[in-house]
Amino acid sequence: MKKTLLFATFIVATIALNAQTYLLTFEALYSQLKTGKANGTETSATYDGTSTTKLLLNADRTIGIFTLVSPSTRTFRIDTCIVDVSFNGHSHVAKARLEPNGASNTTNGRKIYIECPAAGKLTVGAWTATTGRGYTVENSSGVLYSTNSAMTAVTSTTNLPIHEYVISSPGTIILNPNAGFYYGFVQFDVT
Repeated sequence: MKKTLLFATFIVATIALNAQTYLLTFEALYSQLKTGKANGTETSATYDGTSTTKLLLNADRTIGIFTLVSPSTRTFRIDTCIVDVSFNGHSHVAKARLEPNGASNTTNGRKIYIECPAAGKLTVGAWTATTGRGYTVENSSGVLYSTNSAMTAVTSTTNLPIHEYVISSPGTIILNPNAGFYYGFVQFDVT
């Protein structure tokens, strides 16, 4: 009995150690960029020309397993949300958001690369106020996992839907937007 209990405890502990969550939010990045712009140390972001609260990333940026691909000609824009944005069934409340700035995202555009260390679940909190905008989820060979390229426009920023994808093996997953919409968060859970 003691051996069985010890073995069961070992299995539960091993599973707990292997389960890991990677979360990409934009509040800390926004604060870092804003402070850096104010003191002159941030060179990979500029104000968008219409506001001193919206920052354009003009260089790629890696945060943990996530890489924001943001060439100077096709930039991501990060800004604070006017109101808190909440997602249905998810505890994250967005204070800042990332927008694939601009209408078209064909070649060499803004993407989020996710270096998945194992199989798992990808959760994306994203929304649009303009019907038909969205993104695809694909691997590094261009094979689609799913498409959310024609999202429905939302009228409220509370209880926004989340999008979940099963990632069956380790490797690079790419979120590839087709137009300007908003990411609230991106999360990857190793299973």
